[in-house]
Order: sequence, then C-alpha cells, then structure tokens
Amino acid sequence: MLCFFTPNWALGRPNSAKDLVSRFQSELIVVMKHAKELGVEGRYKKLAPLLSDTFHIPLMTRIAVGKFWKTATKKQRNRLIHAFQKMSLSTLATLFSSYSGEVFKFVAETSENQSNTWVVSTKLIKSDGDEVDIAYVATRFQKKWWLIDVILDNGISELKVRLSEYDNILKEGGTEALISTLEQKAAQLMTSEGN
Repeated sequence: MLCFFTPNWALGRPNSAKDLVSRFQSELIVVMKHAKELGVEGRYKKLAPLLSDTFHIPLMTRIAVGKFWKTATKKQRNRLIHAFQKMSLSTLATLFSSYSGEVFKFVAETSENQSNTWVVSTKLIKSDGDEVDIAYVATRFQKKWWLIDVILDNGISELKVRLSEYDNILKEGGTEALISTLEQKAAQLMTSEGN
C-alpha cells in the first residue's frame, strides 16, 4: 500500500508567487524521494492535484495554441486543455523519476509590471553540485496566484517553445491533429519508463 505522504492542502492556497513555487517544489521533492516505489503511474497520480492547483492549465493551453484557439469549438478547447494537462503531467512524472539529494533553492522574486506578472527564480542543485536555473512566471487570476510558464537555464520559455511546436502541427492538421499528438506523446512518456 502506497501511503508515503499526504499533501497538506488544508493550509490553504499560498498567497504569494514565491510561496506557490515553494509549495510546488517541496511537494515535487517528496514525490522524487518516493519515485521508485510509486512508479511512473503513481507519480502521475500524486502530481495531478498539485499541477492543477499550481499551474493555470486552461490559460497555458490557450497561450500555447495561439490564434487557433479562436477557431476551436468549445468541445475542442476542453479536449485541448485535457490533452495539454496529460502531456504536462506525463512529462513531470517521467522527468522527476529518482532522488539523489537534489534541493531547490530560492534566488529572487521580481515584478514584470508591464505584463502584470512576477518571475520567481530558483535553482535546482544536484547532488554533484551542478545547478539548473528554473524560473517560474506567475500571475494573479481571480484573486489567486497561478504559475503560467517555466523558463529553464535563463533561456526561452516553455510556452514559447510549445507555441512554435504546436503552430506547425495546427497549420498542417488543425486542432484534432494537435489533440491527437499531445495524447500520443503523453502515452509514449508513460510507457517509456517500463514501470
């Protein structure tokens, strides 16, 4: 029976971008520590509520789909959101598949006044001392803080990469092609580990 931990959602939602990132990273470390026992499906299930309560998946999907969002039907939009969420969860569940002493370190929290967003900069420090810069873009929506993008190694945002990638798929095959691609990639990720 896998009862390693219970996320403490009872404390209420974090009231700052920094606290939201801290909660996400703390829970991620817990999942990493139990990664092997949980397996990829267990990690997926443990991370699902955390992802939904941290990242604004509908808004991220809309941004990633770009201009094609306007032409999609309501049903297609819902399916896109669901497929995007599955892809995101599958990616997390396979990326964070072990633990060997990694720690997250807060670096800075800065305001992007023009776009009404905050950037929370952190580092993932590996056991060998290597560091990965991870910045999270946060915004307030309906009085709650949400993360809407991730920037690795001070580079291009994950959403911009998705926007470019999805744009090609949408131009060639439309909304249905993107939904199918996202679902297939999620399934491939979940079976790639062999758990």
